[in-house]
Amino acid sequence: ISSFLQGLRQALEFISRAAKREEDKRSGQGE
Repeated sequence: ISSFLQGLRQALEFISRAAKREEDKRSGQGE
């Protein structure tokens, strides 16, 4: 179970990082 939680945390970190990158891209365009 601990390995599952570790993978889940990694997935959440990856998703949040991707979302932040999308936000930066959007704000970078200034629209």
